[in-house]
Amino acid sequence: MGLSDKLLKSAQRFFEKISVVKDGIIAFKTGGVDAMHDPTEGGVIGGIHEMADASNLGVKVFEEKIPVAEETMEICKFFEINPLQLISSGAMLVAAKPEFAEDIITKLRREKIEASVIGEFLKNPKMRIIVHKDKRGKILPRPECDHLWLALKKHN
Repeated sequence: MGLSDKLLKSAQRFFEKISVVKDGIIAFKTGGVDAMHDPTEGGVIGGIHEMADASNLGVKVFEEKIPVAEETMEICKFFEINPLQLISSGAMLVAAKPEFAEDIITKLRREKIEASVIGEFLKNPKMRIIVHKDKRGKILPRPECDHLWLALKKHN
């Protein structure tokens, strides 16, 4: 089974959403932002590790809270790769004070930018956890490589 033309055409339009400048300006102007990062190589999980490393903090993230486009899910299923470890240009990770988080999300959504609270930083830098949909927490994997390379290797 392959990927439909409709799905591929829709995924090709993601190129129009690659800039995160607007996202960053909205978040910054709302206030309470401590850091921002556009996760590329290693995907969202790689970006989360980079932010935690730079801040010397741990992190607890909730897999089901991380938005992943249907097109991305289908393509990743086809190539047997993890969408959370796939280059994530067009995404923006924002670390903000908890009391500002909902206001930032509301303002982003008002501009048709999908946003959600996906987790929290922890004081212990060795504590890096991802809570899966079944509510079980596991060690947040550190990507060895971007899963784009795995897909290219498998289907070359």
